[in-house]
Formats: sequence, C-alpha cells, structure tokens
Amino acid sequence: MARVKPTADQSCNQPPNAPLMAAAINLTLRAIEERTRLYRGLIVVVSVSSVLALLLAAILRSGTPLLGFGLLVPFAGGYLVLDGRRVSRWRKSILDLWCERDLNLALFAKSVSAYPSVPPRTLEGMLSALPKDLADLKLDALSDTKKRQMVGASNAAERKQEARILLAVAALTLAVALAAAAAWLRSGRALVCAVLVAVTWAAVKNRL
Repeated sequence: MARVKPTADQSCNQPPNAPLMAAAINLTLRAIEERTRLYRGLIVVVSVSSVLALLLAAILRSGTPLLGFGLLVPFAGGYLVLDGRRVSRWRKSILDLWCERDLNLALFAKSVSAYPSVPPRTLEGMLSALPKDLADLKLDALSDTKKRQMVGASNAAERKQEARILLAVAALTLAVALAAAAAWLRSGRALVCAVLVAVTWAAVKNRL
C-alpha cells in the first residue's frame, strides 16, 4: 500500500499542516497493512490446522483428531486480541497528533477515506474509535486540557474493552478445552465443568 510522500513542487502549494496530515495517513495505511498480514496469518493457521485434523482423522480412522478443531477458538481469540492492540496503538498515535500537534480529525477522516486502495469497512471501524464533532462539541475548538481529558477517558474505555476481550478468550478457551477433555476421556465431570464455565461467563460478561 503506497505511502503519502508529497513532492517538493507539491509542498509549496500545500497548507502548513500537510506534513502532519501525511504522517497521520501513513500511520493509518501502515496499521491497515499490519492488520491485513495478521488476518492472512490467521487464515493460514486455521486452514493448516483444519486440514491436518481431517487428514489425521482419515488416516487413523478416528474422530479423536477432530478435537483439534477446538484450537480454532484460541486462534481466533488470539487474533482478536492482537488485532485490537494494533488498532489501539494506531488510535493512540492519531490522538497524540490531535492533542500535541492539533491534527484536524474531521479533515483527516475525509482525506484518508479518499484512498481507493483502503478497505472501506476496515477504515470505518478504525475511524469509529476516534472522537467526532457533534452538534454541541467541536473538536477543533477544545482546549488542550479538554483534549487530554477526552483522550484519558477514551483510553480507559479502551483498556476496559481489551480486558473484556481477554477474559472472553480465556473463558471460551477453557470451556472448549474442558469439552474436548470430556469427549476424549468420556468424563461427565469435565463436561459439567465446561458448561459451568460457559454459563458463568454468559452471566457476568454484561457486568464487566
């Protein structure tokens, strides 16, 4: 994905904040590239593990290798955690530019959305994590103190969401592992424990 590199001739006609806007756009393009590589890695890992489980089941003529499909849960969960952290780093970098160097967020969103090579849904999800102008709230008119307060509150919410995802991945992985153990060992206790873990998580997740 191409980087934004204004030429010497272009820079003469650009507004003073053009380098700042270019830096923000480059951060976004780089983050999308990294997220794309991470997703492709997940597809490879899921495909290889699935094919391997099926081949072993066919070769051994046993359903036991199919329990390997339970690994898809931690694989997908790990992807969500890593992808979330990558978006969080990007978001922090953009908000730093907003607080410290007065990046115009509305103009930034409009500018980066104009790139045809950028996946619109991916970009939309990322931009939704940034503050937006409202009828009674104009971001560019906020003082530095107000900006930092808004960023601090947003960061706290982001950390809470990340913790929620980690707990969800841990709970679901444990439940799947117990279910697989119950099937392998034919253990009713393990199955009961798996159900208890799933039910407990379903009961508490909305309170976190």
